[in-house]
Amino acid sequence: MRIDFLDNVRLLDSCETAEDVVHLMDGVARKLGFSGVSFLDVRMISSGARTEITPYYLTTARTDFIADYAAQRMYEIDPVAHEVRRTNLAFSWSELMQRRASGARSGSGEDANAVMGFAFDHGYQNGLTLPFHGVSADGSPVSSLTTMFWSESGEEFDNLVADARLSLQMFIHCCNDRVAVIRGSENTKSVGETPTLSARERDCLSWGAQGKTAAEVGIILGISENTVNFHFKNVMRKLSVHTKTHAVTRAISLGLIAP
Repeated sequence: MRIDFLDNVRLLDSCETAEDVVHLMDGVARKLGFSGVSFLDVRMISSGARTEITPYYLTTARTDFIADYAAQRMYEIDPVAHEVRRTNLAFSWSELMQRRASGARSGSGEDANAVMGFAFDHGYQNGLTLPFHGVSADGSPVSSLTTMFWSESGEEFDNLVADARLSLQMFIHCCNDRVAVIRGSENTKSVGETPTLSARERDCLSWGAQGKTAAEVGIILGISENTVNFHFKNVMRKLSVHTKTHAVTRAISLGLIAP
């Protein structure tokens, strides 16, 4: 099953609180067959010489799972929590465990197996985790973690992830942008004016949103691949992001290009 990326991005505009955003995430996840989501957003707020870490957490996962996870301090050995520090790319729990089994990831295999067994005992067969690391419009660092929990068969999950991974990753990036606006407002910080992009920068972004590589965009627009990358770098600087995917999703959420 595919999600309607455009319709869900439009719904984000009506979200007035971070809770609204997470409930929209949960609705999208459940339509795809997931059984709940967890969202953790952490940002650094500077006040003079002082920097404060301000977390925000909301989950629709089973209450017994969350309570037992905290009581047993599973977060100290959770391989998912360690992996999100390394990447901006979505990954499934099964993919992560395969990397650890192959030696591509360090850490205690016993600890990782214990956490996965704990999740299994609470009814979760697998999960899809979508990390996010970036910079908010006011220049402060922000990281978030969204996990979608899966309770059904493995084959169905694998097919879903293969089909919907990219759409979900772009959707979650847009959700993060919306939460950044909301939390920035809650902290009485200005999110600044919407950046101005040149026509060529918008062209590059629009084709990038359709999955085209820099080389393919260059052929379409009649410019070199290096020039395309130059435009993307300018866009990323203007939008305060660090990846092309995030540039595309932020531009969509700001109305700079069409989804």
